Amino acid sequence: TLLLGSQGSSPCSTADPPCSSRHWIFDELCAEETIAVAAFLRAHSPGGSTVYPSAASAPPGADYISGASAVELLPPPKALALAYVSGATDVPPPRYAKVTVVRAARLGDGGGPPFGGDVMEYRVGPLRGCERGACSRPDLDPATASAVPLFAPGTVPLAKRPWDAGDPTLEPLVKATVRALRGPLEEAFGQIWDGIAGGNGGASSGSAHRGFALNFAFNDVQSTASARVSMVRFSWAGSEEELQAQWL
Repeated sequence: TLLLGSQGSSPCSTADPPCSSRHWIFDELCAEETIAVAAFLRAHSPGGSTVYPSAASAPPGADYISGASAVELLPPPKALALAYVSGATDVPPPRYAKVTVVRAARLGDGGGPPFGGDVMEYRVGPLRGCERGACSRPDLDPATASAVPLFAPGTVPLAKRPWDAGDPTLEPLVKATVRALRGPLEEAFGQIWDGIAGGNGGASSGSAHRGFALNFAFNDVQSTASARVSMVRFSWAGSEEELQAQWL
């Protein structure tokens, strides 16, 4: 699932010496650039979808852009960046994105997780419209833009694919586990588990003043090329309106 962010902040903090106006080349992609890159990848191989494939979203076996850093800035080569920032040249380096694509061969029976295929990172660009640090309808020229693999096929197995917000694979196991442990969990953390274990309402049903628990399944270091092991982490949020503020 593709997560859109906002324009990245300057690489210089307020405690640093005055920042060169040319440091914009290190700014993270803005939302418009991210959208442009995703659209380009959807229109050209290998990108098939921006969401986890399911019967309702993408055809089985479709490649899909995935991960919390699915589309991000690919920093320019050091020599080109140094030449521009130092003033040796007035030509900024081309602006590229790095895109993570899960190339799933097919989906498992019964709507299970995809198997076969691999994970690939691509250099996508160059991007146009943000060459001087101010974006004006950024896009990619189909005649010159490309998606270039950053390593050999099969280098990153599918079992090592990034966590995806749309992947429901572990939901039944997590729900059953939390239900079995609900007593001691509520004794330790309060009645915040309805959204995971099931209750009489939504995520914060009956616990508006207590908040609610969320869970995320990350690829664990114990995963191998053929077996995926997930680490499920739980966080607490005070309200559905402020999900950006969570505590582990």
